[in-house]
Amino acid sequence: MTKIIYIAHQISGNIEENIKSVLSIQREIHTKNKDIVPIAPYLNSLQYLDDNVPEERELGILADKLYFEKRFIDETWIAGPKISFGMKEEIKLSFGNNIPVECYNSALQPEIEKLIQEYRPDKKIFMICPVRGITDEEAQFLQDYIVELESTGHKVHYPPRDTNQDDSIGLNICSENRQAIKDSDEVHIYYNESSSGSKFDFGMTFMVEKPLVFVNKDTVKKTSHKSFQNVLHEIDRIYSKS
Repeated sequence: MTKIIYIAHQISGNIEENIKSVLSIQREIHTKNKDIVPIAPYLNSLQYLDDNVPEERELGILADKLYFEKRFIDETWIAGPKISFGMKEEIKLSFGNNIPVECYNSALQPEIEKLIQEYRPDKKIFMICPVRGITDEEAQFLQDYIVELESTGHKVHYPPRDTNQDDSIGLNICSENRQAIKDSDEVHIYYNESSSGSKFDFGMTFMVEKPLVFVNKDTVKKTSHKSFQNVLHEIDRIYSKS
């Protein structure tokens, strides 16, 4: 049975040399196995879009996403000398659409395994968020966010739904959330300055060194002084570089 393989390869940087590398890899794969058809659709986009112009690069990215979302490909193979940001997104898209990921360049295997662990679609996620005093808009955003996570196979502990809130003191809530955080693979936080419970949960997350996803970082502004906001932004910056 013939398989269509998406070749994930860095393009940014020395674009001309990277294109040559992709074409060489495609030729090697295709000539050695007639049952594998390697494709690199982004090479077509580069014929008429400028990868150095952000708006045009985005058009190319959106076009490539369709190959994953419409399941046009059978597998994604990771090639090239290193894993770029764009390749990480392709790995994430593969997992999100149940497309197997293989490593063509064996030197990248350790990093691939790390990304597989990070992007796998069945993680246990604890959601830090305000429970009381939130707007209808915030409540709807959080509900939609949880639905999106769970629709891809993640198991989410969402305190407004999954933590017993019938607690006049609050200690039982803290204990239940603590255990859920310890059991999680990663923690997502929707930060609201007025939520003391969120700050408490964030402290427990920091204590047990769980990976943290800053959900609403684009709307939480940094301050000119020490603050939870600044700490969250700095943690997000560190994770983004890793």
